Order: sequence, then structure tokens, then C-alpha cells
Amino acid sequence: MRVRLLALLALAACAPEKPADTAAPDTDTAAPDTDTAACVPAAEVPYDGVDQDCDGADLTDADGDGHAATEAGGDDCDDDDDDAFPGAEEACDGVDTDCDGTADPTTPWYRDDDGDGYGAGAFLRACEAPTGRVADDTDCDDTDAASFPGAPERCDGLDDDCDGEVPDDEADADGDGWSACEGDCDDADPVRRPDAFERCDGGDDDCDGAIDDACTACDRAVPEDHATIQEAIDAADTGDVVCVAPGTYLECVDFAGSAITLLGPAGAAATVIDADYDCGPVVLFAASEGPDSVLRGFTLTRGYGETGGGVTIADASPTIDAVVVEANGSVGVDGLGGGLYVYGGAPTITHLVARENGSRGGGYDGFGWGYGGGAYLEATDAVLDNVDVVDCGAGDAGGGLALIDTTASVTNVRVHSSNAEILGGGGVYVDGGAPTFTNLRLTENGVGSGFGYEPDGGGIYVTGDATPTFTNVLVSGSWSRDGTGAIYVDSGTPLFVNAVVTDSTGATAAVSGAATFRYSDVWGNTPADFADTDPTGTDGNLSVDPDLLGDDGHLAATSPLVDAGDPTLVDPDGSPADIGPFGGPGAAGWDLDGDGFPAWWLPGAYDAATSPGLDCEDADATVFPGAGC
Repeated sequence: MRVRLLALLALAACAPEKPADTAAPDTDTAAPDTDTAACVPAAEVPYDGVDQDCDGADLTDADGDGHAATEAGGDDCDDDDDDAFPGAEEACDGVDTDCDGTADPTTPWYRDDDGDGYGAGAFLRACEAPTGRVADDTDCDDTDAASFPGAPERCDGLDDDCDGEVPDDEADADGDGWSACEGDCDDADPVRRPDAFERCDGGDDDCDGAIDDACTACDRAVPEDHATIQEAIDAADTGDVVCVAPGTYLECVDFAGSAITLLGPAGAAATVIDADYDCGPVVLFAASEGPDSVLRGFTLTRGYGETGGGVTIADASPTIDAVVVEANGSVGVDGLGGGLYVYGGAPTITHLVARENGSRGGGYDGFGWGYGGGAYLEATDAVLDNVDVVDCGAGDAGGGLALIDTTASVTNVRVHSSNAEILGGGGVYVDGGAPTFTNLRLTENGVGSGFGYEPDGGGIYVTGDATPTFTNVLVSGSWSRDGTGAIYVDSGTPLFVNAVVTDSTGATAAVSGAATFRYSDVWGNTPADFADTDPTGTDGNLSVDPDLLGDDGHLAATSPLVDAGDPTLVDPDGSPADIGPFGGPGAAGWDLDGDGFPAWWLPGAYDAATSPGLDCEDADATVFPGAGC
């Protein structure tokens, strides 16, 4: 509190003090006692109204802070401010608060936000940095504790030691996504890198130190032998491997029944087939192709047709691996499979990324139906393994995946940030059939059109008397503008085992309809977990905080879901199954980035010591044990 002196206080005169008598008591009662003595100076006791030091005045303290003004012989540099006195804490206000003669010392200090002992960004006054301050301002990245002058260089493409240079071996000179320190044995050739396909060419394409080990011979090359991919396919013999050099190829491709391998040795990022919205699906399998018809290592983009803008498979069973389908669309009477369309057959599809694809009927920009923005599967025994569906959408149902009358096997699949507008199933739509879903992650998917419809099942929609089975799944962050937030069962009897349904929002509840849950956790959804019968407390079902480390379903070591799953199932290490997408026998099968290292699945934070073969980052093929983990 600041006290202002309104009037000066008069200094009271001090009467001389009489020393103690040493003689006999005065017995003269007729006249007053006349014994006197001079004032004896003593240490001044401030503010007691007595002049101990015989200077004719007592010290005063106008602001009540326990210190007298300097004008009166005290040490208070501002007797009008009770926050200013010797020893006070500097208030960082431009005032000499502690009476040391300096207003807010200007000695420069520097912020050390990452705690590595090196700062960046000067404070003009020391009082601005009471903690976490250092005298060194040479940190080049004060958000990274491993980056400071003299720090060891990491293989991250950054200047970790703050010398102003990134080491040459951290560069990616050939643009293949790999640097020399990450294991690229030839940074001038994008075809040669650790995740490359080994060709029989007298070189070490996969950088494993061996020449042509388990190699794939290229029988035909594009553009060396054939100007276009289609020309090479048409000319190929059964069993041929057609290798396509890095680059972008403006064409559509029809396998036309050929039992060949179409290979992009440099990988999907470097080898692009672009339909330019001009020639239909980017790749077509519609002539009874079998497993020996192989598509591997490409990005397929800007395909456009009534079915499967990226890939259309009709009554065929090809093998597709390490392919990206991106920015494709299906538009027509219905619009089926923006990225991938499968009807009939039994194709095997692994390490597929479906990104930013859409399905809509009634014209490319028109309003209408649309199923399976990421992928549409009907009447097929297809196998989907390690498939990542992101940012896809459908005008009607199945923003991520739509499965119609199938017995498809869907394993280690993620559907993220996808949506449907009219009917439902932002993540997955199942109409009839008995597909199986194992180790499935559905995150931040939703439904809601704003066109007067009330779609349901931001995560999953089941209808057509379907009997799908969902084992070790996560449905999280789902939403519905007007209906059920996470799971809606119109008709059918879906079974959920070892499932987690959490953090979902809707107009009614997270789960509605005749779904059966066993050893599952439904918790933390609004406005309610279940619209109908709540199975919590029966068949091993829980309603507890799952204690997730992140939004991908990894369990904390302290999670109540650890070892709490179906006792007939076990985790890869033989322990009882965990509940959630990283539990059960297939928990170690996650490898979305296709780098050959299974994703870390154990509860708790990643630990390289206990999990030397597990990947700490399953979304980046350049990060794995020995390269970033």
C-alpha cells in the first residue's frame, strides 16, 4: 500500500533525561527537586517519540514501512511509498524499489525456455527474468533442449550445434526422403535407399550392404524401354516386372488381365500416375486379374469416375502394396469409392494410404448420394491390412470406408478426420454382410450435412442386418450434429470386443441400437454413453477413464485397460489382452508407414531398451529403430 504524507509532523523536543540518583533520596519537600544532568547520547530507536541520540528529533516513518526518510537521517529512499525500502524485492516497474541506488538493474539476461543452459532473446532488466535466465544468448533454437552451441549433431536435418550449418550427411540431395545419416547409401540416386526394392542391377538398392540379394529383375523399364506405362503393360509378358522411373506420368492405366508386377522402385512419393481428371480411374483391374497382377510403389492422383477414382477393381483379385491414392473422386448416379472401389473378387491391399478422396453422386459439384469416400467394398472377400484413410468424405455414407454385403477382413486400419453428410458412418459404414475389423482406430470422424437430415454414427453406422465383428478397436473424438455420436445400429447385430469408445459427442448419445459389447470401455461421451441398455458391469464391460497417452489409442502404463480384455485373447508377449487398438494377438501388426518395423504397442511411453524392434513413429517411414528412435 502506498501512503502519501498529507502534512509534515512536528518534531517534538526532547526533555533532558535525569540520570539515576547515586546519593541518598532527596527529602526536601518544600521546594522542587533541582537535580539535573546533560542528555546522554544513545542509539536511536526510531519512531518511539524519544530522542535517544540527543539531536533534538526522533526519526519519523511517514509511509509505515519501518524505515525513516533519508532527510530525517533514515534509510528510506521514498518515504511516500511503503513498497520501497532497503531490502525490498524489485517490482520491475522502473523505480528503485530496494533503495540500492539503481532503478531495475539493466544487466542483460536471456530467456532459457528449453532449459539447456543457453538463452535467446534479451531481457533489458534482470527483474524481468527472475527464473530460467542465463547470461549466454547463443542458443539457435530455444525450443529444443538438444540444440545448443556445441551440442552433438542429430540426424534430423537441423543445425543442432548452432554453428550455422547443417551437416552434409543430413541433407536429402536426391529427394527420396532419406539422408545419408539415415542410411541412404547413394544420395544422388532416388532409387537407392533403405526402403527401396532390390533390383537385379548389380547395385545395392536397399542399402543393406548386399548386392542384388533377393532382388527383383526389371524386365521392362519406363521410360527407357517404353514411353508410357500403358505401353509397357501392353507389351509385357506374363511374369514380367515393369519398373517405372521416378517422375509424374499423365495417363490412366489398365492392367487388362496382365499377370505382371508394375513397380515404382523409387517409391510412391517419387513415382506419380496423374489422371488429370481426364481419363477415369487412375488404375483399373477389370479383367479377372489374380494375385500375380501386382501394383506397388506409386501415388495415384486426380482420378475421376463413377467408381474408384484412384483404383477400380471389378471381379478381380490383384495385389496392391505401398500405394498412395490421393485427391481422387467418384461421381455419378451414386458415386462409389472416391479413392478405391472393389466389387467381387478377393484382392489383397496392404500399406495403402487413402488421403483427401471424395465420393458424391449427382455430378462433381452437385448434391447427391455418395458412398465410401476413402474406399468402397461390395460383395468381396478383400483383405485390407495396414491401410490409412485420412481426410476423406462421402455425400451419403461411409466417409472413410463403406462395406456392402462383404466378408472382408480389415486389419490394422486407421480412419481419421473423415465424414459423411446425409445418412451416417463418418468413419465406417456397414450395410449387410459379416466383415471383421481387428485392431482398428477411428478418430475424429463425424456426420452432419446441414441439409435438414439427421445423420447418425460419427464413427460407425450399421444397417442391413449386418453382423460385423469389431475386435480391439478405438472410436474416439467422433461427432454427430443431430444424431448418435459414435456408433449407430439401424439394424443388425454388431459385436464389439476389447473396444474403447470415448470422447464422442452427439445429439443423443455415443451408442444407440442393438450393439453387443464384451470387455469394452465406454466412457466420457456426451450427452450420454448409451441411448439404450447400458452393459457396464456385465461381460467384462467397464466405464472408466481409459488413461490414453494420446489420441491414437496407446495406453498409459497405469491404464485400467491393461490386461483387462477378453481372457481368451492374449497380447503378442503372451500377457492377457489389453483393451483398445493396441491389444490382442495382432497388436504388433501395425506398420502404417511400411518401414518394416511394427509400431510400438506396449502400454506406457516408448522405450527403445525394452522394445528394440518396435517403431517409435508409425507415420514416418524415415523414422525407425536406428534412425530417429
